[in-house]
Amino acid sequence: MEYTSEKLQDQNLMYKITTINNGEEITFNVVCAKDESELDGLVAYHLDFINNPQPIIPQEPVPPTAAELMAELQALTAKIEALGG
Repeated sequence: MEYTSEKLQDQNLMYKITTINNGEEITFNVVCAKDESELDGLVAYHLDFINNPQPIIPQEPVPPTAAELMAELQALTAKIEALGG
């Protein structure tokens, strides 16, 4: 994997990365935790994330609790009674 890195001015461990991915030049920033030796792993991780995105699985809606249903029922009952029903 070939890339160029440029330490960003006034940033302690932040680097601008430029590389070719799928025939296109891309640029992104990475932040190292310790030092520049982490760049290879960070670049590989970022490219893998771009090329193999994880599917977004929608979460199932949380059903209302019994207490929430009872409160809604009581509110509707009060509205009906207010209408003269």
